Amino acid sequence: MKNIYHWILKHKSIVMTTICLFLVYATHSLLMHSTYQTHGFDLGVYTQIVYLYSQGNLAYSTIANITALANHFEPILILIAPIYKLFPSPNTLLILQALAVALSTAPIYLLANKLLHDKKLATAIALYYGTSSGLIFAIHWDFHTSTLAVLPLTILLYSYFTQKWKLYVITFFCLFLFKEDLPIYLAGFGMYQIISKKYKIGIFTVLTSLAIFYLVIFQISPNIDIKPNEHFTTYRIGLSSLPLTDPTQLIPYLLTQPSHYLPQLVTPPVKLNTAHILFAEYLYLPLASPLTYLTVFPYLFLRFTSNIDELWVLSMHYNANFQPFLAVSTILVVSRLSGYNKYAKYTKYAVYGLMLLSILKTTLFLAPQLSKQITTFPNYQYLKKELSLIPNNASIAAQDPLVPHLANRQKIYLFPDIQDAEYIILDDNLYPGFYYSKSMTDLKKQEISNSTDWAIINKSDKLLIYKRINE
Repeated sequence: MKNIYHWILKHKSIVMTTICLFLVYATHSLLMHSTYQTHGFDLGVYTQIVYLYSQGNLAYSTIANITALANHFEPILILIAPIYKLFPSPNTLLILQALAVALSTAPIYLLANKLLHDKKLATAIALYYGTSSGLIFAIHWDFHTSTLAVLPLTILLYSYFTQKWKLYVITFFCLFLFKEDLPIYLAGFGMYQIISKKYKIGIFTVLTSLAIFYLVIFQISPNIDIKPNEHFTTYRIGLSSLPLTDPTQLIPYLLTQPSHYLPQLVTPPVKLNTAHILFAEYLYLPLASPLTYLTVFPYLFLRFTSNIDELWVLSMHYNANFQPFLAVSTILVVSRLSGYNKYAKYTKYAVYGLMLLSILKTTLFLAPQLSKQITTFPNYQYLKKELSLIPNNASIAAQDPLVPHLANRQKIYLFPDIQDAEYIILDDNLYPGFYYSKSMTDLKKQEISNSTDWAIINKSDKLLIYKRINE
């Protein structure tokens, strides 16, 4: 305990930074959820999956019609399940995510402090990393295991550059528990180690990452699917223009047909805008490090050659895993520049300026939302009372924003999908849904209201609860 106390005193700046960021992340996430701005996809899906794990069941999400480990390979959720059993609420997932992201600033700080020998500069870089768009939007957009993964990713990078090899190996294998696409980053990191003449650890990292990626994607996940779902299997592969399902075709395609895929990297313009902001936030310094080209670029390439437009944007969670590599690349470049006395002072000023801009940018993004959430919070209290009347063991279909609040059950569907639901819960005060059009939702509402199979058991303040009539 004495050693921990002395460490906290020695590094009190990053301790305070971590605590402040955690409070900001957690407050924003919890208010988003409390004001019904979270979604069936993704918080609802993750809530149901972890709930089922906590009950000792293999998780099949009726919201997305997927087997959890088959759609995304995320065994970390099984380890979270005992905590969830003690605190069975979506808030548990949001708090854990906020904690993981906040803690990830510490390895960034420690590495920067070791390489730059400047605590103030190291704190500035860690704070800037913690307020980057990639992390803020990830916190804003529900819960994801890829967002959790920034903590082990930063520990991995810290352990490598400080040559703490036992910590490196432990963290390396832990990362495979978070999501099936992380081996792409790890293989690229291994290539960086090889060109840095760390041959043994580099070859180990590359070969292990590729082997595990192949086993998970082509052997394990397809064989544990309870109800194979062609849509989500295709979706996971990325609906790409690249032949990702057959590695023997992929390499010849990349070498012989660049005219087919290179134009996709720059059109539509949203792709260039995303790339511009990602690198501009770090003053384009990561572009001076091969670490960026071998880790961030391959995954950007896969995303930009996908036909799924949500993978192209900045405003979701897909850029979270870039941030550890971009921050560490920045540290490496600043370290090199600091070796030239005439550039050292200007480099520090630039980083401090970035920190202030980042804090301002994050404040401008979060402050209006937090203010609105706090103001409107009382308007949603009637929902909490009414939803508590739904039996815990009942199968239900609910509007998108309601799903995460009701997902602790075996069967729950995202309206207008109702299947064998016993109850349907809708509220016109809330947005109709993210994945279904309003016209589709309204058509289904009309069909239900005209049906003799359903009876309204609640109609207050635009909240409608239907119960199926048993014949």
